[in-house]
Amino acid sequence: PSSSTRNETFGFLGWITSSVMYCLFIVWACTPDALLHFHGVTWYPDKYWACAVPVWACVTLVAAFFMYGALNGVHGERLLAKKREETLARG
Repeated sequence: PSSSTRNETFGFLGWITSSVMYCLFIVWACTPDALLHFHGVTWYPDKYWACAVPVWACVTLVAAFFMYGALNGVHGERLLAKKREETLARG
């Protein structure tokens, strides 16, 4: 098989896998504990994580956004100062 067919296959499998995992997450988060026990599911993470993980991911994303801007601001000033020095040195 060609490289593009292989990439398309892996992309499709990744999409299917992520969709199934998302559906399982929603079922786990919304299903009452008694119903899970009735169907024989006795071990699973605490429902606290159903809220905590998405919130942590969003906070991390927002923090990364601001850190990216802050780092660019810090390094950007250095680049501007260096360019000014080169301009002044040329005359």
